[in-house]
Amino acid sequence: MAKREPIEPSNIFRCSCGDDREMEFVDFKGHLLAAHNLKPEQLKGTKQMMMHLNGDGFHSYTYDWTLESGLKFRQFVTRPKTRP
Repeated sequence: MAKREPIEPSNIFRCSCGDDREMEFVDFKGHLLAAHNLKPEQLKGTKQMMMHLNGDGFHSYTYDWTLESGLKFRQFVTRPKTRP
């Protein structure tokens, strides 16, 4: 049996403004400020889970966010499963 590679956690964001880059959170906060003039304390809104995958050794989630400003973006999260 082949040894499974460890799952690296990730937290990736993609904005709906037409910028198709996948950004880490720190880069996404910079994008929100530069492109949309939104500061972190202004990030109020709702999120909806679009997908949850319970894989072999990991959990993966996709969320759609809608901010009060009307801006929408998608968040992709992957986490390794913790074993007791």
